[in-house]
Amino acid sequence: MTSEIIIENLNSMLEKVMDELSVKNYRMEIDGQSETGDNYMGEVIFFRIIPEDDKEVYHFVMKTAKRSEEFRNKLPIEKIYNRELFMYSEVFPYFRKFIDEMNPNFEFDNLPKLYYVDKGLRQETLIFENLKTNGYKLHDRKTPWNLEHSMFVMEQYGKYHALSFAIKDQKPEVFKHLTKNMTNLAEEFGGANMKRIYEEPFNRVMALLAKVGRDDLVKKFAFLMENIETIFIQIEEDDKLVIGHSDCWNNNFMFKYKDEDETTPSKMCFLDFQLSTIDSPVRDLAYNIYSTCDRSCLDHFDLLLETYYKSLSSSIRSLGSNPDELFTYEQLKQHWTKYSQAGLILSTIIIKIELLDKADAPDIAKLTEDGKNIEECFDITLKDYDEYNRRILDVFLHYGDKFL
Repeated sequence: MTSEIIIENLNSMLEKVMDELSVKNYRMEIDGQSETGDNYMGEVIFFRIIPEDDKEVYHFVMKTAKRSEEFRNKLPIEKIYNRELFMYSEVFPYFRKFIDEMNPNFEFDNLPKLYYVDKGLRQETLIFENLKTNGYKLHDRKTPWNLEHSMFVMEQYGKYHALSFAIKDQKPEVFKHLTKNMTNLAEEFGGANMKRIYEEPFNRVMALLAKVGRDDLVKKFAFLMENIETIFIQIEEDDKLVIGHSDCWNNNFMFKYKDEDETTPSKMCFLDFQLSTIDSPVRDLAYNIYSTCDRSCLDHFDLLLETYYKSLSSSIRSLGSNPDELFTYEQLKQHWTKYSQAGLILSTIIIKIELLDKADAPDIAKLTEDGKNIEECFDITLKDYDEYNRRILDVFLHYGDKFL
């Protein structure tokens, strides 16, 4: 149930939004809100505004930070929301300005329209258009992506990352300004407790590998847990090349389709930039691929990487820079060797979350209020492990056979 104080905040913010739209008299109707498991760091409210003249109905989404003091004491909620607020109020407007200067025909329409930002402490909020009313849909999180979805997202990541490469190349002082405070927020999520979060699912995967006779890979994968405290954050300074999306699981993409079979998307929007940081582009790619693909898609891994690089290089050229000087395909493969392990480890938890029934998804805010530590909130148990075992084996067998 949405708290009264959040609705009170929303009403206050709406006065400013509707004033900007020159709508004076209206009524608000709440259409729904996110369910447990859809948004772990905040509240999401879907609502509509109906002007008195009924000429045009406005459909909005309010994304607002959890108010719980206990929750905020255990997670860096203020920093997380401020990062997304910064992305929408500073980074993305500059991306648009740069596109208009360098190539107005460059297509990058992968973000929802933003109507309002509130940076106030304990009421950090963004109000967006409701993409659902424009035909966008979330992919079923329990179902792995097909090759068409994965290739399409690789193309869009190519465009998104190209903006960072081109700005860093042509406007280095601007890029430095945009990224100077972009610490890696993964450092705020437990540090030494990372091992506690990932140890159980990692051991489960190792047992599965042993069961299928791959003790060779069990030995090779031992380095992951040995380096767990640094594997998410360690990066060479020269490899900090892009402003990453950094939270690349199924629920942070919405797709639009030309027809009803929903096999091949025609448009896509990125959601959730709360963890965005300056990083290697590979961390976005590996997180996305290993949390959404099973073997049917992973068997085409080279095609996915080639699709990404083709989009990246052509987009960099369209924006006025030379990809051969900034980031070659060989360098991309080198980055994969150095930085893809984070996405691999994340898959052990993310695929679990994707396969949870909504009723079983952890309510992290409530659990922390009840005294649980963050690592305890990720003690996730599935009712049926068959699909999880199949998918996580696909991921680790792919990685082990191809990269170890």
